[in-house]
Amino acid sequence: MDDMGISENLDHRNKLMGTFSTLFNKEELSDIKLVVNRKLILKAHRFILAVHSDVFKSMLDTKRWSDSKDHNVHLTEEENCLSHFQDFLRYLYSGTVSLSTENVLPLHILSEKYNIQELRESSQSFMLANVTSPGTCNQAITWHRYAKLVGLGQLEEECLRFITWNIGTVIESPDWTLLEPHQLSTLLQMSAMVVEDEVVLFQALVRWLSLHPSHTEEMLSHVRYPMMPPEKLFDLLAPRSLPKDIGSYLLRESLLVYQNIFKTC
Repeated sequence: MDDMGISENLDHRNKLMGTFSTLFNKEELSDIKLVVNRKLILKAHRFILAVHSDVFKSMLDTKRWSDSKDHNVHLTEEENCLSHFQDFLRYLYSGTVSLSTENVLPLHILSEKYNIQELRESSQSFMLANVTSPGTCNQAITWHRYAKLVGLGQLEEECLRFITWNIGTVIESPDWTLLEPHQLSTLLQMSAMVVEDEVVLFQALVRWLSLHPSHTEEMLSHVRYPMMPPEKLFDLLAPRSLPKDIGSYLLRESLLVYQNIFKTC
């Protein structure tokens, strides 16, 4: 019978990962520089980038890069990703990053672009888990727009549900006027939308239309005029309280509403 001897399995993965993390943005053994949007310069290692990202691997394995004496790799990222690119790159070296409602979208965009599966999935899960968290009303509109763009169906639905049930808060957020026309049109037509004061929503719509005037008639056609109290409608129709085209539309719709009411009396 053969003597198999004594064996022991070693697991030093954490130690090795820790060693990689010490190389982040260090001159030691670095063979390229990442120049992001011509503003941010980071020292990097082709091997580490290629191991973690097939996009970087394809980019850096080409003969053009192999033959080039220029070690600068120029990257163009969305502007809102620039301030988070360093954290993204550090993640490739260390496997760690702290997610927040401020950085999760840029990190998802970058992980989607460079095909970093674990970070992409974790970022998506974080957004799903925090759509309804306090203070996320500023992000819900942006997250909804992005989710629709890249096909994150569950996140899109959760964001739309949050916006619908919290419209009074959402219309006060800085992102309100950034709503895409199709987003706003969908929202205004939802019967499940919960709003305490239809006039406040109308005034928020007027703010949006000041930046998107070409959609005036389309959006005004979705307003629930019968739900506006007569005295508040009168105040809105006061001279100079509204742009002329919006005021004219409101007057016409108001007259139609109350003509119909009188006919049924």
